[in-house]
Amino acid sequence: MEGITPQRAVRDLRQRHVLTIAEVARRAAISRGMLSKIENAQTCKPRYLTRLARALGDVDPVSQ
Repeated sequence: MEGITPQRAVRDLRQRHVLTIAEVARRAAISRGMLSKIENAQTCKPRYLTRLARALGDVDPVSQ
């Protein structure tokens, strides 16, 4: 069985917290296009994944 990819994890977390691509991109200081490429497995640059992990780690589901 394959594990979850980093790209899929980003999408799953974003959707779980009911955040738009624009909101997560703003929080991570990356473009919406780059986030879309990451979620669609077209790129997987560690520097962007680190920013996204921080942005999604700061999500407070109670305030959503």
